[in-house]
Amino acid sequence: WQTVKIPRVNIVATGKSVVEVVFDSGLHNLSWFEFVTPVVTPPVIPPTGNVINITPSDNFKQKVESAPVGSTIKASAGTFNIAQTFIPAGVSFEGSGIDQTILKAIPAAEFPNGGGTFGADKYLLIAKSNSIVSGNHNFKNFTIDGNNRRLHGGILIENRTGSTIENVKTQLINFCAV
Repeated sequence: WQTVKIPRVNIVATGKSVVEVVFDSGLHNLSWFEFVTPVVTPPVIPPTGNVINITPSDNFKQKVESAPVGSTIKASAGTFNIAQTFIPAGVSFEGSGIDQTILKAIPAAEFPNGGGTFGADKYLLIAKSNSIVSGNHNFKNFTIDGNNRRLHGGILIENRTGSTIENVKTQLINFCAV
């Protein structure tokens, strides 16, 4: 056994889980860990801003990326064929339910036939900042469909605190769901 301290990483899990560690050198380590940490439910931060309703016929990327801080994007039931979308800090996304609101990548956001190597730029939903900021994201009640492993990653959260993921299903994603 070797203990490695990884800065700025909190893992809350129980049971057996797969954890991917990405080193500064770009090397990846996919390992099984057994956690004994009890699952702690973080407080849900209620939205303080707008509720923005969105349907599959709307421009998903434009509505989400232009949402003001404190907004919650509420997606109707249906399949949303979307481009890679950057989630602003302080914006939450809520679907109508697992297998009711389905997010799929448009062909330009897919990487067919394995599409090369893993990269953080190959996720469908990206909540990322250059330095640590309060993300206050709530992602819940939807499915991300990787279209038979043509999508490399589902949700990337980097340098954002206060993010929760609840009732989100990912399927057929090539490298990393979250």
